[in-house]
Amino acid sequence: MDSCRENLHEYSRAKLPNLLYIIASAQNLPHELSGLVSHITINFPWGSLLESLLTGDIRLMRGLESISRSATTIEIRLNGGALTEAGWGLEAGAEKIYNNLIQAGWQINVPALMNANALRSFPSTWAKRLAFGRDPRAIQLSGCFE
Repeated sequence: MDSCRENLHEYSRAKLPNLLYIIASAQNLPHELSGLVSHITINFPWGSLLESLLTGDIRLMRGLESISRSATTIEIRLNGGALTEAGWGLEAGAEKIYNNLIQAGWQINVPALMNANALRSFPSTWAKRLAFGRDPRAIQLSGCFE
């Protein structure tokens, strides 16, 4: 899912039977997804999605809850550069998001640091760019919604 049609264009050529592409913002998730999602992944958010995670935006938090099945797992990877642009340090921003997720009812594990080696080995072109960038650090938050 992405709010930008162009970001999905390249990937939408894959024709897999269990794949659905959705153009929507995370703060306004389609009601058709209610209770269907067993795993949520948010990789290196920035812009309005990062801001919503940092502020605990109720539209995002309730939306994530509404699409979740019982015991849905979540993984969020935050990069230092995006948090710096948003006015937060890596650790402080991760802690803020961690606390917001806990308040929204998620069971979140202790944040895990991703260094340049971890970013290089992560299967994402953006992670590889971050690994060779000026701030090659990220933090992973993971947990579940009961």
